[in-house]
Amino acid sequence: FTHSLSRLTLFFIPENVSEKSALSYLENTSLENASVALDQVDLAIVEMGNLVKSSLKLTHRYLLEKQTDFLPNKFMEDTIDGHQVKIIDYLNDVLQTRLRKQDAERLSQAVNIVNSLEKMGDFTFRIAKIFNRMRTEKKYLPLEQKRTLSRMCLECESLATAGNRLLHSRDGKDVSEVLNSFSAAHGNMRRVRQSYEKRYKTVLFDVVSGNYFLNALGILDDFAKKYRNIAYIIEKRRGVETDEY
Repeated sequence: FTHSLSRLTLFFIPENVSEKSALSYLENTSLENASVALDQVDLAIVEMGNLVKSSLKLTHRYLLEKQTDFLPNKFMEDTIDGHQVKIIDYLNDVLQTRLRKQDAERLSQAVNIVNSLEKMGDFTFRIAKIFNRMRTEKKYLPLEQKRTLSRMCLECESLATAGNRLLHSRDGKDVSEVLNSFSAAHGNMRRVRQSYEKRYKTVLFDVVSGNYFLNALGILDDFAKKYRNIAYIIEKRRGVETDEY
């Protein structure tokens, strides 16, 4: 078990996460200034986004490498869930303070983003569980399906990169990049799904592996939609802030 954890530490430290977790600032930040407190929440959200991307990359690796241990996937899901709980608890504390209208709107949007990121962590773990179940049942994806899922994982990783850049910058240009990246990934996954659904009627199609494949593809698409939703939330927030000033 100790060996597995040390491997976890080696391979799955999220990108752009400092040794000191952003969550530590939530415990020490004064709640007297809601705007400052919410700035610290934004840092914790960026860290959570990096965890989500690392979780997706971990699931992708689990698809490609037969001998990969399943334990890190569960560890990553638990870590993302822990971030959600701590951030939401902190936001509940902020909610008890006197909030300006702008801060109240910002808090509500932070809750929606955190819950979206937690759901995305669930999605990556659900896909990993599909692959794990296939191994347990000694079922294997045909090479074509495996390559297709790998390609879709890479597209979602690119989307996650754009999404995490947006979480950090909150810039309109990055909103457009996320929406464009989502449109490309979603369109490709929809075309792949339509193509494979037609094959159900052919005798050469393996229904068992096909069901696993389409299930994983559908969850990847749901993952992508969450980043689109986050882009809409941030776009709305920018509009509110512009109106306020």
